Amino acid sequence: MSKSVRSDAVQVATQAQFDQGVSFAALEARLGRDVPSVRGRARGERVVPVARLVTYAAPVVALLAPLGVPDQLGIGQPGRVPWMVYGETLQDLALVCFVLALCGQTWTLLSWWHLGRRRDWLTVLSSLVTLLISVLWLMWLEPSPAIGGVLPQVVRPTIMTAVVLGALAVGAQLFASRPGTLRAARAQARGGLMRVLPQEQQQSLLTERQEVLEVLLTRHLVDRATADQAAALPLGDWWRLDADKDADKPAEPVQRSVPGETTRRPLPSSLANSNMALQCLKAVALVAPFGMMLLPIGNPGISGTGGGMKSVMESDGIRGDTLITMALLCAMAGVIGQVWTLFDWWRLGRRRDGLWLASSWTALGSAVVTLVIFPFFITGSWGMQVLTGPILAVAISAGLVLVALYAASVPGTVQELRTAGHAEDQANGLSAPEPN
Repeated sequence: MSKSVRSDAVQVATQAQFDQGVSFAALEARLGRDVPSVRGRARGERVVPVARLVTYAAPVVALLAPLGVPDQLGIGQPGRVPWMVYGETLQDLALVCFVLALCGQTWTLLSWWHLGRRRDWLTVLSSLVTLLISVLWLMWLEPSPAIGGVLPQVVRPTIMTAVVLGALAVGAQLFASRPGTLRAARAQARGGLMRVLPQEQQQSLLTERQEVLEVLLTRHLVDRATADQAAALPLGDWWRLDADKDADKPAEPVQRSVPGETTRRPLPSSLANSNMALQCLKAVALVAPFGMMLLPIGNPGISGTGGGMKSVMESDGIRGDTLITMALLCAMAGVIGQVWTLFDWWRLGRRRDGLWLASSWTALGSAVVTLVIFPFFITGSWGMQVLTGPILAVAISAGLVLVALYAASVPGTVQELRTAGHAEDQANGLSAPEPN
């Protein structure tokens, strides 16, 4: 490691004022700045909130877009106010906003689960806003003709998906959360990444951590007992020293208990595998784009009334809005699957995984093929203008994931991290699924 980078934590310990007391978690986070996976997670913890803020604001934009002057709706009356969005522009804007909203709620649910089901009131508020605005838009779409010239079948499935995810996020955070702070949970996840580094890197970080303690002792910022306690903790566990100062403590590592004595157990490691139900849901989301590609495939010898060949689904009697809704839901599930892949890639230290690459290439290829074959197999009951946007959303999300996987991944395998997380859970007395 470069000495100039490695000494960053020592410099902070030497120069910082620590008016609010020494933050051991922040100091230890500085130790990993020259390690690509840990540094990437630290950067992500600054970039991800910005991206999530965009997804939180998207439903608000969708709410304001069709509105006119105060106390008057500009619905169906273009030109009432100069900034009002109307017609196909409003339709496209609503589609983009609700795709972003469902991406944000997907990330919220995944983050809530993998960070130990800790509640964050900002995300609760964002989920509630998304839910309420989505329901309001469904009410606006109920009359015909729809709001501002928007075709209901174009945006309704996307909005319904946002409603479902928003409701799940609100309910999960309000009724299924556990005690603890997000700051401690994120520090714990960072510590898990540090403990699977090569041994020489871990030893170097431990040596530098000892230098930090010596500086703190010299400056009389900590006493000898605290320094000894900090030195005894495993690499990546300094966050526990900060947690001890909070009234709402997260669970401590499991201790051997005597009969009749209860102890608090830690939550499973965020590096371990998800449970089977989540794996099945993710599998559905990842294969959805392939199903979307199959929907318009033609049935030889059966002509459609709108030009081209009838699809197999249409020849079986499934047509019109039902067929469109099926394609749109496949597209939305495909977007969710790509957001899920990006989340897991970031959570597991930006390691590349062959299954993720295969699923993203499948999603991108399916979207492109779907756009290509539509002119040949589409009939009048499909409505190309309804499906182009969601299909492009699948292609764009898959393309972004592929760029991240190829251009920003670090050496190492996902299997190593999951094995380490499983071993840590077993050491703490927790039951965890065997790594795949």
